[in-house]
Amino acid sequence: MTTWVFRQTDTPGIRERLFKEAKHGRLLQGWSYGPRLSLEVGKTKWLREYRRIGYKPKHKPEPTYRDLAKMLEVLPSDLIIVPKQPGDDSFFVARAIANPLGQKSQCYCFFSDKPMKTPWGTDFRSCLTIDPNSLRVFQNDDSVPPLLRKALFGRGAWYRSKIQRIKRHDLTLITQRLIDVPSSLNAGQYVSGGNLYPTTDANPLAPFVTLADSDYIQTIPGGKVVRSRSHQTLVNVAAARLTSAGANLVRRGRIDLFVAKPFEMIIEAKILHGNASQAIREGIGQLFWYRFEQGLSSARLCLLLDRRPAETVLQFLEHGVGISVVWKIGNRFISGPQTKNCLQKLNWLHG
Repeated sequence: MTTWVFRQTDTPGIRERLFKEAKHGRLLQGWSYGPRLSLEVGKTKWLREYRRIGYKPKHKPEPTYRDLAKMLEVLPSDLIIVPKQPGDDSFFVARAIANPLGQKSQCYCFFSDKPMKTPWGTDFRSCLTIDPNSLRVFQNDDSVPPLLRKALFGRGAWYRSKIQRIKRHDLTLITQRLIDVPSSLNAGQYVSGGNLYPTTDANPLAPFVTLADSDYIQTIPGGKVVRSRSHQTLVNVAAARLTSAGANLVRRGRIDLFVAKPFEMIIEAKILHGNASQAIREGIGQLFWYRFEQGLSSARLCLLLDRRPAETVLQFLEHGVGISVVWKIGNRFISGPQTKNCLQKLNWLHG
């Protein structure tokens, strides 16, 4: 998961229209004055077309393309921050989702025939698709952690770049928590300050939604590689099985799957390829940390795997540290004997 900061124009009238589009799941970006300026045509064709139609002198072609091409790297579930939207002293956060138009890129799409009219001509054809239900607006006040406020509104602020990838893990965690703030408000309304780590039933939690799990192409130095989302596939299939068994799943922080009813259970999914022992150790640590972080002292812990673990590992998890273990074989979910007894209220296991 990556965090991106997007700069949008603060031109009166245009800024309001862009925010309205964002509330409908369309994060529009400028510097796309012509109908043939899709970033997917490649750098050479894009620069040729950009020069042909003319551009503002301060917007040099090569740096502009370099910045905008980052839109092609955004993947479903990545986090988006847009400073100075909907006003100078506010910002919003949202989560990227797969675009529904079936274009090449995961989240990027281009509206060649649906530009926005602006004082400088038609523009804003490039678009990132975001989940409108994840959109949260915050004021630059004490409800926002100081570290993020300094990055957004301090010297060297992020909004000075068109698009920027954030490499600091602590800022990504803060952004994740802001998106996960429970809110009964409609998309685009302000979230009030207060506790960013809700732990009680008084705070409504957003329902669980499946994320994209298809393989994707990532551009890296030296070429392109195909990346797998087998982890997300495992989570999605398990979520469907749990839901059909009557479980109430909700989104809670960074937890892969959180069962709210008929009992509270934190589920962490792991793919056991490469160093399986390391994946198991990471899963154990994440489960206990999430239970502490979210204040879920009575929640059960469960490790969801893509194959059966070694017998000694199964014994250690079930009897040594009290973690339930479930693994997937074909279309079936199997568990150890201790896990089956603990989860008998949920009829989602086979044997």
